Amino acid sequence: MSRTKKQNGAKRKGRFKQIFIFLLLLVFPGSLVLTACGENTPPEPQYEGVSAFSLGDIVLDEGTLLDKQQQNEAYLKSLDVDRLLYFYYTSAGLPVRNDVMPYGGWEAANTGSSVAGHTLGHYLSAVSMLYAVTNDAWYLETVNDIVAELEKCQKENGYVFSRPESDFDAVLAGRGDNGVLFYTVHKILAGLVDAYKYAGNETALEVAGSFTDWIYSKIGNMSEQQIASMLAVEYGGMNEVCYLLYEITGKEEHLKVAEAFNEQTYVKAWSEGVDNLARLHANTQIPKAAGFAKGYMVTGDKQLLDAALFFWDIVVNQRTFATGGNAENEHFGPAGITSDQLYYNPDETCNIYNMCKLSSYLYEITGEMKYADYLERAILNGIAGSIDEDGCKTYYQWLSPDAQKLFHSEHDSFWCCTGTGMESFAKLASMFAYQTEEGVRLNIFQSATYRCQGTEFKVENDGERNKITFVTGGPLKLELRVPYYAEYTLVQLNGVSQSTAPQDGYITIDRTFSAGDVIDYQIGFEVYTEATCDDEDVIAVKYGPYLLAAVGKRYEKRNYLTADQEALSNLKSALSVEGDGFVLRTGEDEIPMKRYCDITDETYTVY
Repeated sequence: MSRTKKQNGAKRKGRFKQIFIFLLLLVFPGSLVLTACGENTPPEPQYEGVSAFSLGDIVLDEGTLLDKQQQNEAYLKSLDVDRLLYFYYTSAGLPVRNDVMPYGGWEAANTGSSVAGHTLGHYLSAVSMLYAVTNDAWYLETVNDIVAELEKCQKENGYVFSRPESDFDAVLAGRGDNGVLFYTVHKILAGLVDAYKYAGNETALEVAGSFTDWIYSKIGNMSEQQIASMLAVEYGGMNEVCYLLYEITGKEEHLKVAEAFNEQTYVKAWSEGVDNLARLHANTQIPKAAGFAKGYMVTGDKQLLDAALFFWDIVVNQRTFATGGNAENEHFGPAGITSDQLYYNPDETCNIYNMCKLSSYLYEITGEMKYADYLERAILNGIAGSIDEDGCKTYYQWLSPDAQKLFHSEHDSFWCCTGTGMESFAKLASMFAYQTEEGVRLNIFQSATYRCQGTEFKVENDGERNKITFVTGGPLKLELRVPYYAEYTLVQLNGVSQSTAPQDGYITIDRTFSAGDVIDYQIGFEVYTEATCDDEDVIAVKYGPYLLAAVGKRYEKRNYLTADQEALSNLKSALSVEGDGFVLRTGEDEIPMKRYCDITDETYTVY
């Protein structure tokens, strides 16, 4: 069905509903409550594209990414929920449960424009997602406990937050020094919405809805100028989370709050093709664009989509590193210049998390291959490379010669990227594939089990080889992505060679599968280099989807990667797989290399 037909159908339903309510009121004048119920009907989707899998319908199996998910799980289970709730209790005037103190770092009270309390929102999202993924009862108990405590903290007027109400009064008036207040509001709202979506907690939806109603009571009558003044802060994905809430509740107040956070300066500039990103704080802008994309999915507003599409292009094509990350010291630079951004706090991990969210939305809407390409690059490199064995995460990912990754401490950091990292490693597999009306588009090849349209199959990934085994049978159109780095592809079904002629970037096997059917899909990995946007001599080495980095101190020896252009021009013969790593032979020297995602403690060189 086309989008126009969907919209016309929705309009016809709306007119019928209005006539029905009018007639009902003539017969039963006291039935006003039915009008309110009608107005709260969840909206119909306003786009025609593919759809994301339900979380839990793609589950990681044995391999590197499952190891990283489990490292994250162990870290989450080690944290004390009461300490994360500390400022919610004190803000509500309630005694702190078990008489604990808050954590340190960004969760302490003395952090200036305090983001204390932001981690609880990320944590609630992560444990909700992990319940959907693992069905571990511990996660459900934790979700229910947190939500029950937040409900206690919620005042009669709907307020529930880690900061006093006076902070809101100042920010709403366009003054005050808490420039990240709505950033933190977004985290707790997102956590509550996720608790409802993934753990089925109805109270979480009520608490989130009441808090959003409270926000609407504050901003519903503000002028455009007052709204613009209010938005001169970092407010995270407030538009996105309120669109998600409206998608569930159908409540017009929730839609209006979402639209209030569609900052018109950026909607207008990006939808008209104006690149205004230079010197802007990067992770303030990326969630805006993700919210614009979600807004289009819910309302059909084409201007929002145009803004999101343009933003993605000017970030990914003109400001992105080999990891999938971007920005220097949290800020975007001029278009097309990345080589001089490698040295001073580059590549904030939060940015990758939010660019994945934006890319996933845009792939759902358009089905375009470039969004799948980006998701693979970002997930298998920047995201997968951002965690250590203790479940601690990176903030920046340094890319200069002889770099080392810095991970947060377990109890005394709680950076923004600590929080987004909790979520990233709870939903890694959710962006591997998408559903069509007939079946599955499989985009990222890692070991996982898939459940789709009554059919279950398992993917076993071993580098270039993928074995797809059907656990249950049924009709399914399986589309296998042909990546840009594929030197060749080979496909067999139950040992019989199949056509590998791709259409729109996919090899399609459309049939009724039987339990026990096996597809062998081999992708020959190309070895190639990727230069920075503005300097073809500043290059990174890639092996298929993976970014490689030289390990050990290279700069002192003057044999870091760009030293031997002759060897790099013939990478296929210069690079060999040895053990768990690689060796790059440049002249007489042998440079040990590893996948960037496997590096934690080593000194490394990417470019």
